[in-house]
Amino acid sequence: EMTRGPHARDFVWNVMTAGTTLPLMLLVASPWAAPVSSSLTLMASLLALWGLYRYERMWTLAGQSVPLS
Repeated sequence: EMTRGPHARDFVWNVMTAGTTLPLMLLVASPWAAPVSSSLTLMASLLALWGLYRYERMWTLAGQSVPLS
């Protein structure tokens, strides 16, 4: 359901891109951007929390979307 089903696009964009890749890129770039490093760290943490929220929401929705009978 999450990787190849109806939730696949949401998983790739919200969890993998916005919740994992972008925060890592911001944290790697923050030492070289000294004047705004605290802002980059804050943005990375908010994006990581967003990705975690979307992952948990999709995990719940994917489990409930499978018919029981």
